[in-house]
Amino acid sequence: MGGTMTRYKAQLGRRSSVTAIVLALSAGLAAMPAAAQSVAGGTATSPSEQPEVVEDIVVTGSRIIRDGYKAPTPTTVLGAAVIEQSAVTNVGDLLGQLPSFQGGSTRTGTAINASQAAGANQINLRGLGNTRTLVLVDGARFTPTTNSETIDTNLIPVSLIDRVDVVTGGASAAYGSGAVAGVVNFVLKKDLQGLRANVSAGITQYGDNEDIMASFAFGTSFADGRGHVMAALEYEKNWGVSKQGSRPWQRPGFNVLANPAYTPTNGQPRQLLLPDVQLSVATLGGLITSGPLRGTQFGPGGTTSQFQYGSIVSGTFMSGGGGINAGLLVPLLPPLKRLSFFGRVSYDLTDDVTVTADVSHGRSSSSNPFVAPFNLGNLTIQRTNAFLPSNIVAQMTAANVTSFGFGRFSPDWGYLTTDNANTTDRGIVSLEGSLGDSWKWRAYAETGRTDSDGRVLNNVIVANLANAIDSVINPANGQPICRSTLTSPNNGCVPLNPFGQGSASQAALNYIHGTQFIETKLTQTSAGGSISGEPFSTWAGPVSVAAGAEYRREALNSAVDTISQTSGFLLGNPKAAKGQYSVKEAFAETVVPLLKDLPFAKELDLNAAIRLTDYSTSGTVTAWKVGGTYAVSDDISFRVTRSRDIRAPNLNELFQAAFLSFTTITNPANNVQSTIQQFTTGNRALKPERANTLTYGVVVTPTFIPGFSFSVDAYDIKVEDSIVTLPSQTIINNCFRGQSTFCPFVARDGAGNIASVTNVFFNLSKQTARGVDFEASYILPLSRLGVDSNGTLSFRGLANYVSNLTAGAGYNQAGEVGTQSFAGTSGLVGLPHWRADGHVTYANGPLTTDVEVRYIGGGSYSKNNAVFGIDKNDVASQTLVNLGVQYTLAMRGSHEVQIYGKVNNAFNARPPLNPFIFITPTQTNPALYDVVGRNFLLGVRVKM
Repeated sequence: MGGTMTRYKAQLGRRSSVTAIVLALSAGLAAMPAAAQSVAGGTATSPSEQPEVVEDIVVTGSRIIRDGYKAPTPTTVLGAAVIEQSAVTNVGDLLGQLPSFQGGSTRTGTAINASQAAGANQINLRGLGNTRTLVLVDGARFTPTTNSETIDTNLIPVSLIDRVDVVTGGASAAYGSGAVAGVVNFVLKKDLQGLRANVSAGITQYGDNEDIMASFAFGTSFADGRGHVMAALEYEKNWGVSKQGSRPWQRPGFNVLANPAYTPTNGQPRQLLLPDVQLSVATLGGLITSGPLRGTQFGPGGTTSQFQYGSIVSGTFMSGGGGINAGLLVPLLPPLKRLSFFGRVSYDLTDDVTVTADVSHGRSSSSNPFVAPFNLGNLTIQRTNAFLPSNIVAQMTAANVTSFGFGRFSPDWGYLTTDNANTTDRGIVSLEGSLGDSWKWRAYAETGRTDSDGRVLNNVIVANLANAIDSVINPANGQPICRSTLTSPNNGCVPLNPFGQGSASQAALNYIHGTQFIETKLTQTSAGGSISGEPFSTWAGPVSVAAGAEYRREALNSAVDTISQTSGFLLGNPKAAKGQYSVKEAFAETVVPLLKDLPFAKELDLNAAIRLTDYSTSGTVTAWKVGGTYAVSDDISFRVTRSRDIRAPNLNELFQAAFLSFTTITNPANNVQSTIQQFTTGNRALKPERANTLTYGVVVTPTFIPGFSFSVDAYDIKVEDSIVTLPSQTIINNCFRGQSTFCPFVARDGAGNIASVTNVFFNLSKQTARGVDFEASYILPLSRLGVDSNGTLSFRGLANYVSNLTAGAGYNQAGEVGTQSFAGTSGLVGLPHWRADGHVTYANGPLTTDVEVRYIGGGSYSKNNAVFGIDKNDVASQTLVNLGVQYTLAMRGSHEVQIYGKVNNAFNARPPLNPFIFITPTQTNPALYDVVGRNFLLGVRVKM
């Protein structure tokens, strides 16, 4: 009780401090107008000084710079004004709202994850997985933060981002391996002058997900303007959401059960979506799960009573009854703490040559109690157990029973807690310059390292638990003792009393618990050079060319504890891994103007690129693209790109040793649901993926509607030899259907029941992704409507329609929004047909307000009804409304203070019913829908 009160007081103090910050910022907001009036010479911002809503930005959709609308590959740009207006504390959260991005490795999606990815924020374009989205910083690769060579955007300081370019099409020829779904390029500020500071605090209406963030950036010139120095420091702490049960939508306890009455011929569905689903094989104090005493449960102090089974019992779960919904007791959102530093020094060696050095340091950490120890009827209790109540001993003796199966869900033993910390250090030195009027060159050398320390605290040592549970009375003194200690007196075993909550001694818990760890070092070394220019002109304009060469080396080295190496823990058990590969690349690109200023062609350009890549692990591959833009007039233009893109196997896919986790499956042979072990392992024989990508679209900028732009772009991506692991359910189903190649990966116990599945990375035959992107924007000065105002209304809308997505499941998963555990997908965690995001912004002088509407489509829980056949297969959509306001105060000189506020999910929209099947289920798909609820944020920005 004392420990509980201590935790409660600490939590109360924590919330009080964050609430105090929010209230202080609120008071600041109220006081600011008065403060503005007291500033000498303070005036409202003139119309010319109003914040820009839409910027004319040059983007880097290729190595040859072109305006975004003229780029042959569709590119979405998020400028600094949009990022500030969103008031995000993490740019990954903002990108996740764009329709072209899909759920996956977000913080909500990793809440119950025991791996090093828990708490990470990664990027997944097109639903093809974050390993197929290339993330760059200033056009260069960033040091990977995971074994899969993905980037945790928690490490990128928001305060220094000038814009984000999202190239939503294959770009391997321009940027290299991994750009199958596209490229996300974080472009940092170059010539920051003065001081920038930003402080914010946030909290939900439920009093959780508290967040504080502070960032400081400074830049100045030196040496009469020949040099420039810039530095930024950013810190954020987010306390997350500690319990799913804190949200009303979680409490009904819906889940999917295998229908025990189903037969292949009786017309009933295989799966049932039911409320009040609880564990049927475990209770908080312990449950007898076999023999004549089945259904006897243990209360505090070892008291016994009859367990109430539900109306439908299906394997591990049941609907109704007197059990527990373990999903109410686990976190909804992991906490996060992050710190990032970035420094840059540049100096003009001559009028034509500049040297630049960048250094960055980032650290993110997350400690997350993700699940309590669980034993789902797989413990054996002997009649001679020293702690077994006498009435149970008597009943067993009368029934001539010597043992029984025992299940327990044990938060009183201490939660298994991930404690992850990732530190990334990176340095890059570059030389760039110009040769003549049009030629530019650049050379660089980069090195980076990520140290990842992943631990699982309070992980149960399986052998120690078995010894501690198997206790007897010591004949020498009449006290409980481990049976194993009688024959091995110095084995250190401490007997554990499992009967009733709180019965286990601390000494016994210390004996059964251990700390699992994996310490990983990832290193990246790269160097390269490029040159671009305009060697000659055609009658339609100058021909642009770019060429270069790059070298990169990636290496992995990880160490684990001795217990994990022998798979001795209840969960996790990572294995040591070591490996490396190197890449040599050469590329060339050109833009050739073909037509210009003709009656039928305002402009016609051809864009082509080729990249030759040699991998030390898998040989040589070629990526290329051919595209063009055709402007019929100032009002309408067309663009098309055809490309061959590549992705080589990453360090994790090549070198990962067997990693243990658990999943819930349904045996298609008897429709029995159970929780089994699954092992994931790498494959050094993998070869690179190859993707054929076609994008084509139209851009409309009608001169008769000034300020309006509209684009529609279709994409068709076909990935050959895609590298995947199939979910355990898919492997089991394929084996059951007679596909014998899958059967060796399914292991069974002595009774013939499925015990485990091994998931090996391998090259699947094909993946496809097809869809359409829509983007529209309109800037409307109110004066155009005859209103006597300097204000401006702006509208921007983005939408994505996915028509087709096929992967390892072998059917079109577009419109399937169920979770991976049930739907049998391949890393695709929910993909509705439609997603959309729209903004209406009003700006007038110092005031800017914004209304954002996000739409996340519904769909089918599973589209593979031939196998999964659920009775209620429709999942609703979710519409979210976010409200924002900014007010800028002009101070002395160029100094200014901006106060801002944001309400996310202003109407507290609930996520749709879409359960995730596991021991600790959730009522919805946390990787797809908003599960946090109404969230408030207040902040202040200062520019000096």
